[in-house]
Amino acid sequence: MNCSLNYDSSDPKFILLKKVLDFMNSKKSLNALSRAGVSNRRTVLFYIEILFIAMYFSCPISHVVDELNRSAKLRKFVGIEDKEISVAQVYEGLSRSTAVEYCNYVNSILKIFNKT
Repeated sequence: MNCSLNYDSSDPKFILLKKVLDFMNSKKSLNALSRAGVSNRRTVLFYIEILFIAMYFSCPISHVVDELNRSAKLRKFVGIEDKEISVAQVYEGLSRSTAVEYCNYVNSILKIFNKT
């Protein structure tokens, strides 16, 4: 059974996740994705955010998508308040790149934190 992702702005888990998502949406992160060879940066970043949320709460991607479609507060928290997403759309978007490419994308973003 998967946990419910009920957004609460005072929950420490969501506070930390918000800091991570804000950093990922920063100009530095978008520039790092450009240097990694990503042409559609916002789309790739959206799929990486979905992956991060799924890993952070230890639940499947399909559950994260269902919770995002269920909760307007959670969609606003992630920054996709105006559109509904489907599981097929997310999996299709994730399949456009290999796991190695996603690792390279995330590593290029994480290098901004620590240069070594």
